[in-house]
Amino acid sequence: HRRMGHAYAPALHTMVEKGIITGVTLEDGDADFCAVCAQAKQTRETFPQEHSSPPAKRY
Repeated sequence: HRRMGHAYAPALHTMVEKGIITGVTLEDGDADFCAVCAQAKQTRETFPQEHSSPPAKRY
């Protein structure tokens, strides 16, 4: 997974089965948790566009 650029595990299995990738042996079972992929998929909320307090008074 990591050596293939964090590719989707089922896609790697399919490519090995079809002979697109040669010289690679894959382990049976579910793919392990990948912290790098999980962090890359995280999103962040945007900042609110409206101000919740009145504007500051000008001098």
